[in-house]
Amino acid sequence: MCFSLFAGTSRPLPRSEWILDGPLVNVRALHESDAWTRTFFTKPEIQYIGSDTGCSCGFPTVMQDGCGNWPYYMDPVKDAEDIEKDRNICKGLCEILALADEDRIELYGVWAGNEGKEPLNREVITLDDIRREYFRFKEGGFYRVKLH
Repeated sequence: MCFSLFAGTSRPLPRSEWILDGPLVNVRALHESDAWTRTFFTKPEIQYIGSDTGCSCGFPTVMQDGCGNWPYYMDPVKDAEDIEKDRNICKGLCEILALADEDRIELYGVWAGNEGKEPLNREVITLDDIRREYFRFKEGGFYRVKLH
């Protein structure tokens, strides 16, 4: 399964295609196969946000349990290096999002197979929230991100 993160802005974010051993975060124009995302965004410019994995799977995520909760479990396999990588990728994302020069942007994270489904969660957050040590994108989470 693969995670996809999309950003809605008023103007395009700077584009940077994924390259092996490149930056942790990259931004590309929306592919035709991702046109379904337009249903959920109020912003006119929608772009795909990728990670060092070539998709968005490098971003820290949490999945909903069968009861509608968002349990966060510390993965005992994750070591300090993995946790630091999570923080760095979130920091890199925040740096790119800050370039939008807007008051708010929108983010939507979805797992493959759930494309086109209504978001499971809607939240208003800040860049500081994304930078928090244990921040995780919720599967199917739609975020209105305050930049200022």
